[in-house]
Amino acid sequence: MNAEGLDAIDYQILTLLYKDARITFSEIGQEVGLSRVAVKNRITAMEQCGIILGYKAVIDTTKVPGRLFMTMDEEAAPEDDEMEALQMSERCQAAFDEIRALVPDVNFSAIRRRTGGRLKFPMYLSEEARNAELEVLDLTVRSLNCLHRAGFQTVGQLVEGISSYEDLKKIRNCGVKSIDEIMGSLFCYQYEQYEIPEKIKYIMKIVEMNE
Repeated sequence: MNAEGLDAIDYQILTLLYKDARITFSEIGQEVGLSRVAVKNRITAMEQCGIILGYKAVIDTTKVPGRLFMTMDEEAAPEDDEMEALQMSERCQAAFDEIRALVPDVNFSAIRRRTGGRLKFPMYLSEEARNAELEVLDLTVRSLNCLHRAGFQTVGQLVEGISSYEDLKKIRNCGVKSIDEIMGSLFCYQYEQYEIPEKIKYIMKIVEMNE
């Protein structure tokens, strides 16, 4: 069998499997009007010819406990919704622009004003993201050097080594601007790991955490 040999029922089966890979042969049979055995034979044939390559779990990482970070502006939270207090790369600025477009009702600046300048957000890192070198955060040379001098080389090391603004203040020559930049870049790096639906869930999770 190849793609050209698929009929309408095969396409129905594939659609059902795409929506829910855990659906049973019997449940598929009820949907397409075939017996359990007939469905099993069709799926087996599509597996053997390489149309179905496998089945995987899609995990909503926003529901998995993660390490909690806190980003804080000691002086004052920003007065508008532009997050101007954060020192951001163009990539990070683009992420915040996208957030404003996706969830226009979410105002991080208002959250920071309400929480005394604090914005809590979780980090859920895959093994690949954890092993990535700090350069992926697009930090300024000054901020990157501060972290390197403190012994941090990868994102995972940084995530495991610090959990707050106060932790970063202990690093030599790591000033307010660098701290805000580092925290903002970590937030953006986590945000970029997701597709659009998961990005929205992640932002709403942050809103919930900061209520």
